[in-house]
Amino acid sequence: MSKAFLFIFLALGLAVEAHALQFLPEWRPFGDVRRFALHGDYQIIGKRADSGFSQTLTIEPDALLTDTFRLHARWRPLNNELFLVRGKAVQGVGANALNNQTLERLFFEGRWLGLDIAGGRLPFEFHNLYMAQDDVQGILIARNNYSILSLPNIRILFFGTALGANSQLTGNGRENRDVGLYGVDTVVDTTHYTIETTLGYLHDNTVHQDEQYGGLSVVRVSPTHVTSLRIFGNWDKEKEGVGVVIEQSFVFFSAMYMDRPTLYLNSFWGNADFQSMANGSFKNIGFLFNSVGGAPQLDNMRSDALGFATGILLGKSRDFTITPEIAALFDQSSNGDNQVGAGVRTQIRMFDTSFLRVDVATIHQANKPNQVSTTAQIVYKF
Repeated sequence: MSKAFLFIFLALGLAVEAHALQFLPEWRPFGDVRRFALHGDYQIIGKRADSGFSQTLTIEPDALLTDTFRLHARWRPLNNELFLVRGKAVQGVGANALNNQTLERLFFEGRWLGLDIAGGRLPFEFHNLYMAQDDVQGILIARNNYSILSLPNIRILFFGTALGANSQLTGNGRENRDVGLYGVDTVVDTTHYTIETTLGYLHDNTVHQDEQYGGLSVVRVSPTHVTSLRIFGNWDKEKEGVGVVIEQSFVFFSAMYMDRPTLYLNSFWGNADFQSMANGSFKNIGFLFNSVGGAPQLDNMRSDALGFATGILLGKSRDFTITPEIAALFDQSSNGDNQVGAGVRTQIRMFDTSFLRVDVATIHQANKPNQVSTTAQIVYKF
């Protein structure tokens, strides 16, 4: 029996015991609006033919000091480390970041003069993580629920990072470079459409070459069909990059043992000069582009490529789901590094917020042997 399958049975037993461990969910020491909460999750991941299980512990304290001001942090004392072996990383995605920045987030959030303001080490996340997903030293200033003409619900967000290497921007070789990122993001939310636009400007004192970024996402929502079109651009003196993402999902009938089966078809294309604004990726195209615990996956950071993922979500939305998926990436460069994958993801809810997930996948890459993986992951949230 492989370690991943053995882990499935162990995980179910551990989950029953873990359910009795309840961290402090909320504490109001003064009996008023002031509140302290401690949440997070503990994950154990096992892979077939691997040397052991990996573990990640995330702790997120949150302090509400007034009705409009709070402090929040995210700390990972364990980050993809071998189970019961402190400080040794598992090879794969994320292992090279071990112990570099265990304190991922530490920021304040409050309201002043009708504006929502956040500052510190905080997340930059735009356009469903395709354009940006990075934790940086910066500031966010937002005006929410703003109305213009007949548009009732508009959010205008100004963002900026600290100057120089203190920005802590990652991706595109920006680590430890003297860069700063500034811009504005606008979201218009109507009954059937959500429209997001972003303009960004990156000032780089290291290579003395500034970059500009733009993004437009249009999402149409109906009871049985959701469609999104996302267009991204980046340009400087030497290159002009373009990326396109199309996402579609179709909801079918409900049945006794199925909760509205959902068929999805997502695709992307990027030319040779395309790059995201702040560590964005194509991982939300499908789970074969976003494996668990460093298991084999399709390349979700590729430019000069065309890719897609399609699958169907079956089962009960909160209790049990099974998702078969096929995906492919077609390399448009001279390398011809085409990739094809197929897999099944199964997820079982054990408690209100905890779950067991099992992925079985095979990945074929040009001029390389097939990779077959079985990965089991248990997540206990507190």
